Amino acid sequence: MATILEAVKMLAARCNYASSLDGNGFNKLDAEFGHSIASRTVLSFKQEVAALRMLQKYTKQLATMGIDYTSLKVLAIDPSAPIVPVQIVPAISVIQKKAWIEDAYILLSFPYDPTFNDVIKQICSVYPSFDRVRKLWAVSMQDFDTIFPLLSKCNFDMPSLVEHKRELDRLANAIYVKKLNHLGDLNAPLAPNFILLDYQKEGIKTILRKGNLILADDMGLGKTMQALIAARAYQKLGYTIYVVAPVTLHDNWRKEAAIAKVNIEIFSWAKVPKPLEKKHYVVIADEAHYMQNGDKKRVKWEIDGKKYELRELK
Repeated sequence: MATILEAVKMLAARCNYASSLDGNGFNKLDAEFGHSIASRTVLSFKQEVAALRMLQKYTKQLATMGIDYTSLKVLAIDPSAPIVPVQIVPAISVIQKKAWIEDAYILLSFPYDPTFNDVIKQICSVYPSFDRVRKLWAVSMQDFDTIFPLLSKCNFDMPSLVEHKRELDRLANAIYVKKLNHLGDLNAPLAPNFILLDYQKEGIKTILRKGNLILADDMGLGKTMQALIAARAYQKLGYTIYVVAPVTLHDNWRKEAAIAKVNIEIFSWAKVPKPLEKKHYVVIADEAHYMQNGDKKRVKWEIDGKKYELRELK
């Protein structure tokens, strides 16, 4: 099984800093960091975590090299190196590990373990707090989907979290079924000689099931239509559909939206919308890599007085 460092090195070997070949190795934004990581023999915990996040963008390339991204783990790279190997799952007694829901937080009680503390801090989007009096970690419910698999893997005693997860799954399935009921017949032609292919149908269902995701099919495979047909189900449920795309692509979006019978409000990356008044909406971000250019005006969107980073909306 390949390590994170080996996966980075293999990508670096086929990368030319995106100067002439596209889809080989790292993109321009990741090239410098990727080659820096590849030049090392041992990675620190933080370097491995950062590299693993970066590699998520290159799952298809890794697959062509025989590497399954989901098999990559944050572990010690070289046992003989003068570092302490990082263990994602600390060896703590099951009886001593407890988790429960209190107010809007997930409270964690476990014997002191600096490695596990670091893992919690790394994976949570909202920085967890530590109650020194009760000696408990408090994790925001916003990070439930992230923290639950880790706690399950570490065999925490957490009956209230398990019940909450069942309820979330039940609600998610009910919402998914409701969306499917508004989707319409995916086998019906959208226009003369215009039908959805099987992989597009599966992509649309995946969008509705996941809600927030990055659609990363190759160019020319119909990502625009997949996004619009999925958005059509939301529109029938009363959602407003916003599209953020380069100006040069606006006409194409309008044309395909007409075919999909979806009403869209379209904006450019240079001028994203002002604070939204409608609470139920879908955001489709085309050429979403524009959000990584460092221009804060392009990555911020103010909604109801709160500023969100669009990359969180995916």
